[in-house]
Amino acid sequence: MFFLCGHRSSGKSITGKILENKGYWVFDVGPFIRKYYKKNNTENLSLTDFIKKKELENKNPDWMPDFLRHELNKQYERGCKDKKDLVIIGFRSMNDINFFEKKLQKTIFLKEQSKIIFIETELQLALKRFLDREKNNKEKHFWEQINYEKKWGIEKIKERADVTIDNNSSMNNLLEEIDHYFDN
Repeated sequence: MFFLCGHRSSGKSITGKILENKGYWVFDVGPFIRKYYKKNNTENLSLTDFIKKKELENKNPDWMPDFLRHELNKQYERGCKDKKDLVIIGFRSMNDINFFEKKLQKTIFLKEQSKIIFIETELQLALKRFLDREKNNKEKHFWEQINYEKKWGIEKIKERADVTIDNNSSMNNLLEEIDHYFDN
């Protein structure tokens, strides 16, 4: 099992698509969280405040990773059993990764020690990608999200990463880096 992590707009999704094409099962936490948030955010809270509220309501500080674990199980039952290995995209906290690892120990998902892969991108380049992709969002929103990621502990993930993939260059360079790690 691999955790694919990095700041917003660092290249996690494109890396996930490349790995999917190589036969890996890619589970991106973002779409599941956003879908649940849109469906259940009746108070018009920010995503961060919504998650905090859910943690309090459920008396569970690990509410979000627990919710995602259930979604992972559902997806597995729908037909991901024949994939090479599991790649989880989107965690920005070591606490969430540790919780997930603990809950998945001795399951079919965690066959051996998991690995953290950090996608490294200079923040100014990530900002450019973000603004190109998210046409309606503003630079202020990007920096707010980066600050949240820092509060959640993304730098601890970077320090603990087994592999760092440099995504500051071309698509060819990214493909080479992915091939180097995943084809060896």
